[in-house]
Amino acid sequence: SCPRCQHALYASSAKWKGPCAWPSFRKPIADSSISCRPVEGYNKYTCKVAEVYCGGCRLFVGHKFQDAEEKGDSGPDCTGWRH
Repeated sequence: SCPRCQHALYASSAKWKGPCAWPSFRKPIADSSISCRPVEGYNKYTCKVAEVYCGGCRLFVGHKFQDAEEKGDSGPDCTGWRH
């Protein structure tokens, strides 16, 4: 949930073991749970990257990357994105 307004962002059922220490999620609870803004040339990443904001109060809550499959996510629930 959002640390500022407690708006629900992700369900624990959407969590998977990603490549970093932060939790990785496949998708938000609902499309309205978050809003995103594309980022061009983010660090060393060659995949698509977007900034993620809370759908309730617009607080910046992180990034999402379109590299989930190459980072180990697979199966029918994989969206290709890791949040």
